[in-house]
Amino acid sequence: MTAPARWRLLALVAALVLLTLVLAALPLPAALAQPGRVTRVYVLRGGDASSDNAVVQALRARGLDVVSGVETPAFDGTQVRLRDFDVLVVLYTQNWQTPPLEAGLQAIEDFVDQGGALVTGEWFGWRGRLAALMPAINCGWNSAASTAYTLVAPYPAVNQDLPSSFAVNLASFSGSEACLQPRPEASVLYRSSNGGGRDGGGAGLVAWNYGRGRVVQFSTLISATELANAAYRSLFQNVVSWTAATRDTTPPEIRELTARDAGLLLAGREATLSFSASDSGGSGLGAYFILEQVFSGNLASAWTVARTSGWQPYQPSGVNLTWTLSDQPGVHYLQVYVADRAGNISRQPGVVLLNYRPALVPIGQDEIHIYRFTPGADRRTQLRMDVGAGNPDLYVFGPGLSFNPESDAAVEETPPFVAQAGVYQVEVEGYQSGSYRLSLILDPPLAGAVDQPAGLERRPRISVLALNPPEPANNLEVLPGAPVLAGLSTTIYLPILRQ
Repeated sequence: MTAPARWRLLALVAALVLLTLVLAALPLPAALAQPGRVTRVYVLRGGDASSDNAVVQALRARGLDVVSGVETPAFDGTQVRLRDFDVLVVLYTQNWQTPPLEAGLQAIEDFVDQGGALVTGEWFGWRGRLAALMPAINCGWNSAASTAYTLVAPYPAVNQDLPSSFAVNLASFSGSEACLQPRPEASVLYRSSNGGGRDGGGAGLVAWNYGRGRVVQFSTLISATELANAAYRSLFQNVVSWTAATRDTTPPEIRELTARDAGLLLAGREATLSFSASDSGGSGLGAYFILEQVFSGNLASAWTVARTSGWQPYQPSGVNLTWTLSDQPGVHYLQVYVADRAGNISRQPGVVLLNYRPALVPIGQDEIHIYRFTPGADRRTQLRMDVGAGNPDLYVFGPGLSFNPESDAAVEETPPFVAQAGVYQVEVEGYQSGSYRLSLILDPPLAGAVDQPAGLERRPRISVLALNPPEPANNLEVLPGAPVLAGLSTTIYLPILRQ
């Protein structure tokens, strides 16, 4: 072995310092819509008495707690505490020519950003600062006698008991329907044949998540004329009830995660995982995401993503699956995240480490393979490497142990030692390219503490936090948005946008 190679590995051992990890995640607010509580709705009136009354009556007929508020242009945020409500319905019909107050628009934006739901119709999406809040950009308008709404995304909570398509008469307050251009992140639930005058029709009902809340936008006015249609009325009622389910802002938690032979050696790439989680926010568990990371070969950027599962449906009884590891030999970290049906993602993943070791492992010159073992306390343990070709070197360190090769023998092995609680790191370096076989020899746990064999260097007790490189970081920020499934049995994907 050359001196530079030996010094490089000795420097790696010397770099083991205990890292104090302080996880200071900001707490999310508690869910505001509790299971079993009647949904509260505040209606900003549009100035047409018959239409305002029709909206209030339709929502009360669904069993919702509805407050008929001030007219939309008069709202300044002081007349009511919006945070006491689950859903805000904004009507902008007869009074559409009077601009809303800036303070009122700010109060509405804050309400949605903090977890509230907003349902509105044609004209309101045109107004000032709230245009950015809308899931669609207005691209025009027209007057028309009627339109046909056709289902695009089957979603039981929204289209329950509705035909796949229905015609509805349209009112006109200097126009009947807006042309809506959905934003790329939004979901189109229904199309409109009239589409606000757009050739071939356009979006009729569009939704997305904004901040911690949700915004749903109808292309039509929401007036007495539209609500006289039974199908449209049911659609409006369904939408308002559905949006209230987003008030769950409490992320779920991983409760248990196990893997067969975790922390030991896997001769094959198939790993058996089992995990379960809990959700206290009220919407229930909806999906899980697995992220697999392996050593990159570079200590400066130690871990690279090898595979992901994408978001998969969570089973009520927990998840049991077989995961196929990537083909890189060494330690594989699996991070498991769960999401509830409102799209909240667990802040801390469940983590398990697995070691893939083929029967004969090829290694290149100056290549490093890292394995990590958790044999458990008070087990007599031994690591052995049989050289198949070339000149790989074996290094082992962990609680109470530091092993460096002293020769280029065909077999390199640690003396038997009694393992302590914690993680042991095994490094195989290709001083010359070749191959090796790695073995972990474990005896049953001992009845009591046994002295370490002579010749082993005693080191301070360490855990995985002291290993170099440290464990992979929490990858929550790089995950795709979780599917929003609140109260549903069918999937629609509404990305969570953090503004």
